[in-house]
Amino acid sequence: MRGFEAIRHSGAGLFFFGAVLLAVLAGLTIYSYLSSSVPSSDVLVVARDLPPGATVTAADLTVKKVPSSALPAEALSSVKDAEGMRIRFGLAAGDTLRKTHLVPEGMGDVAGKVAGLGAQYRAVSIPGDLVPAYDRLLPGDRLELTGVLPVQDSRSNSSVAVSLGVATVLDVRKATGQTDKSSVLVALRDEEVPKLALTLRVGALTVAVQGDVQAEGPVPALRLETLTGAGAPAPVAVTQGPQPRQ
Repeated sequence: MRGFEAIRHSGAGLFFFGAVLLAVLAGLTIYSYLSSSVPSSDVLVVARDLPPGATVTAADLTVKKVPSSALPAEALSSVKDAEGMRIRFGLAAGDTLRKTHLVPEGMGDVAGKVAGLGAQYRAVSIPGDLVPAYDRLLPGDRLELTGVLPVQDSRSNSSVAVSLGVATVLDVRKATGQTDKSSVLVALRDEEVPKLALTLRVGALTVAVQGDVQAEGPVPALRLETLTGAGAPAPVAVTQGPQPRQ
């Protein structure tokens, strides 16, 4: 320690510390020069995970500087350009926000409409020729879907009618040509989507427009025999035997 104190108070010590200080200042000067010589731009970065259809708020975003040469295409730089818009695709925290990720609020985007119904819904398309008066439907109309599926067992070939729930109309696409087919885009609960896909593949779909806005409860599966009475056991006649003597 005495040797260090002696060097620090000597001329050589002052020269040493001065050289270190000058080196640090030179490094800061070079860093500042290089930073200023490389153009940079502000970009918006997602601060947390955002699901499809979520409405962007200022709290969801942060601003980050990146070299202009590495600026992603269509990257947004101002919070005002994104606030109040909906997310078209799911984004993770740290992703750069781009124009293609956003859909204007109120523009009828599918992701926004489905997200408004809840996370348990998915958008699916139904052929227009299966929907009664499809060209007169409006977004928000409700459709009751019933699937009729073939059932084979050891006794006979039969069919079963299964409720697929109530779907909400999102959009209606009318046929514009001979090869273009009409379709109705609806929002349906997750658990009903595989049933609808199976019905469209191997069964028959029945669609009814629901007049009451209140959704009905699930309809139990009905066997063809139940609806037609075929195969039902014959009624058993009940006879009374002789009454015991009193």
